Amino acid sequence: MKQAVIVVVPHPYLDDMWLAVSRKSNHSDLGCPGGKVENTDASLRAAMFREFKEEVGLEIFNMRFSHSEKRHDWLVLLFRADVLDFDSFVNSEDSLVCWATTEQMCNGTFGEFNKNNLSRFKQHSAWIDIELDNP
Repeated sequence: MKQAVIVVVPHPYLDDMWLAVSRKSNHSDLGCPGGKVENTDASLRAAMFREFKEEVGLEIFNMRFSHSEKRHDWLVLLFRADVLDFDSFVNSEDSLVCWATTEQMCNGTFGEFNKNNLSRFKQHSAWIDIELDNP
């Protein structure tokens, strides 16, 4: 089964704001940073760092596992993370990087996926710290 990682970053000071990236073809179609785990990735941690750096241009820290979900022939692993320079991201890969509300995140191609997963993130009162060195 193919694997993908999604990194959810809540704004450190504003409620209901999430770090979002747009589709290259539509800057109003927003989702959380992430992507597929490549064969060349040494671990899930490596895939998260690579995807986040490619899409947002920032380093992440304080990664915590939230949950996983099967979507077609994919296993999608969702993590919460923080960024230090929360307003210093760069737009890369022809995508827009911005802070977006839950409502904005729920309007695009992955709207239902975003709605379900952001709802689950909001319900978590405790995060699971796990070692991410094994895929």
